[in-house]
Amino acid sequence: MRCLALAQEWVRRGGRAIFAMGGSDAALSARLESSGMSVSVSHSVPGSAEDAAETAALARALGACWVVVDGPMFGAAWGSAWPVELRLLRIDDNGLGRPFRADILLNQNLGASAGEYPAKPGWCRQLLGPEYALLRPEFLRMGVMGNGPARTGRIVVTLGGSDPACATERVLAALLQPSAQGVEAEFIIGAANPRRATLAAAIAVLEPRLQVVVAPADLAERFARAAFAVTAGGTTLYELALLRTPMLVLCTAENQRRTCERFAAAGAVLFAGWHADAGPEALAGMIVVLAGDAAGRAELAERAAGVVDGRGAARVVDAMTGDPL
Repeated sequence: MRCLALAQEWVRRGGRAIFAMGGSDAALSARLESSGMSVSVSHSVPGSAEDAAETAALARALGACWVVVDGPMFGAAWGSAWPVELRLLRIDDNGLGRPFRADILLNQNLGASAGEYPAKPGWCRQLLGPEYALLRPEFLRMGVMGNGPARTGRIVVTLGGSDPACATERVLAALLQPSAQGVEAEFIIGAANPRRATLAAAIAVLEPRLQVVVAPADLAERFARAAFAVTAGGTTLYELALLRTPMLVLCTAENQRRTCERFAAAGAVLFAGWHADAGPEALAGMIVVLAGDAAGRAELAERAAGVVDGRGAARVVDAMTGDPL
């Protein structure tokens, strides 16, 4: 979704964007195509030298002026096979101690610093921190323009597009605890979640207290009207921060841990820790306490709002086109 935000800004300025995806997912492809993007499915192992060669061949065939890669799998094998003449923007979350290939390095996370990239190539421009957070236009419109809906008493549960950690099930178990029976929640299931049908069926029988929606088009509005969100690390933190939606955060992947901890240290989220360590009763207790603490939610929202202004995609495209930041 953060790459979609970057692509949308690129297209807004008259360019084209093609997503080279490591695998085929009909729902995700439909989401990208509905946003005006093209999709090309890669047939190589993601992060391999063959993947680099296949991606480079696609870029040359299309006459691409930039290639953007996002993910920890683009290691030494991929980098050594990448042709130097093709301009590369690398998105990273947790620092790279090894040499790497990039013309622009983007780490949009709170606390990102040049010291996390000691082996950067001399020609690499670094874009570091939440001022470069890649947020989609609907979040910018609603967050910056201040035209969001009124808050409700219902919370929103959103744990990523695919949720491989099965954290959605963990939050559902927490909300089924006796102590949490008074909490109303809306579960947002991502289009890439392989368990989406099973989850939707399990939650639907608990309506109206618990509701479910799969990959809604009005995600920004749903975030903006929630009393607070139960979420994971990643770009969703910045989306919710821009909308001033308080957050209870579970860390569901190692590459989220540093960002989650930094948000917590800034007082911008209530941090529940590593997802597997959060038992249903303890997690239910945190949800109930936050639901009853309006002042605490307001303070979380205020601190989070100071992290991001929503204009990161524009700044990154400025850097890609050579315009001053």
